[in-house]
Amino acid sequence: MNRTYKIIDFEKRKVIEKLYVENWNAQEIAEHLSLSPATIYRELQRGNTGKLDKNGRSGYSAIKAQENAERLRKNRGKRRPTDTDDESGNKHAFVNRDL
Repeated sequence: MNRTYKIIDFEKRKVIEKLYVENWNAQEIAEHLSLSPATIYRELQRGNTGKLDKNGRSGYSAIKAQENAERLRKNRGKRRPTDTDDESGNKHAFVNRDL
């Protein structure tokens, strides 16, 4: 089963930030924007400032969320090199011939 995710644009992120600062919970924001609560929770993680807001919850920044989303989108599908890769990015199978 393939999952499909909605891409949240910067304008929606600003709405999420405004509602979150006004002490709306994720469920209420999701209903207001016609999105899944899981989408809102992921978004709140993506824009987490690492500080508490005036309501005592983890802070959310639309700008930080947008920057993180763009960085992740840019790097999507790129594989990190591992210690089994050579300089050209080719994988090598190591075989134990003593078996």
